[in-house]
Amino acid sequence: IVVVGIVDAVIVEAPKMKWMFVTTIRIVEVFVVGVSFRWLIVLMAVAGGSVIQQ
Repeated sequence: IVVVGIVDAVIVEAPKMKWMFVTTIRIVEVFVVGVSFRWLIVLMAVAGGSVIQQ
């Protein structure tokens, strides 16, 4: 009975868990891309500045 209850709970919760998991991955992806993009802009600005100085 306990095992069946656990299985039922997993079946019911799985879609929610998957949705939360996908949402978390999306948030992490956006965060990582945003940070990478910011660093890219900083590097380009530094490179551009050094080129202008020369």
